[in-house]
Amino acid sequence: MLDGLPPAGPPLTTRGGHCYFLGGGAEGEAALRAAVRERAERGCDVVKVMVSGGNLTVGSLPHESQYDLAALRAVVDEAHRAGLPAAAHVHAAQAVADAVEAGFDTLERVTFFTAGGVGADPSLLDRIAASGVVVSVTVGTIPDGSPPPPAIAQRMAPIIANHSRMFRAGATTVPGTDAGVSPGKPHDVLPYALRALVERIGMTPLKPSGPPPPPLRARSGWRRQRAGSPPVPTPT
Repeated sequence: MLDGLPPAGPPLTTRGGHCYFLGGGAEGEAALRAAVRERAERGCDVVKVMVSGGNLTVGSLPHESQYDLAALRAVVDEAHRAGLPAAAHVHAAQAVADAVEAGFDTLERVTFFTAGGVGADPSLLDRIAASGVVVSVTVGTIPDGSPPPPAIAQRMAPIIANHSRMFRAGATTVPGTDAGVSPGKPHDVLPYALRALVERIGMTPLKPSGPPPPPLRARSGWRRQRAGSPPVPTPT
């Protein structure tokens, strides 16, 4: 394991849901809470949940939610009891709203998919920016790399516009590269993601290269001490 890399384990998902093949299927409050406790016991530093469907799993619909609000609240509650942050993969517009309401610490994707396009409520964009939740936008592709999935490509303009609006409104924004998912996103794609934050989202050139944002650095999961590793200073 790379020192400083916070492992999440298999993401929680529904039976046959997005990324089910990674082995994180769990449904119902009791099963979800047990799955969170198992990750804590196995040394995970964050709990990730596929709140909506995704684009790379056959039969999964990114514009639909996979869990209801009650289930999401149970996951967040159990993760926070264990001192772990909770990360929500959210494409569907309703999934984004539910993840914010449930109290997730990070939102991944945040594309506001609907069946026919993108539908972001401006008041929700402002709420996200004011809430302190970390917005992880999926950016970064090598030059001449493979194009994004068609469903993403046809929605790209409004997705970028929404990400930019949240950033300008004060949202803590970080890059989530999806490295390794396709030839256009190799594992060393991060420099291109930082460039995309400037060119697409509107950051200044120095902004993406700064330290991790306080909402992430302050989480106890990011301070977990591992056997044989040097002490990790607690952020101040």
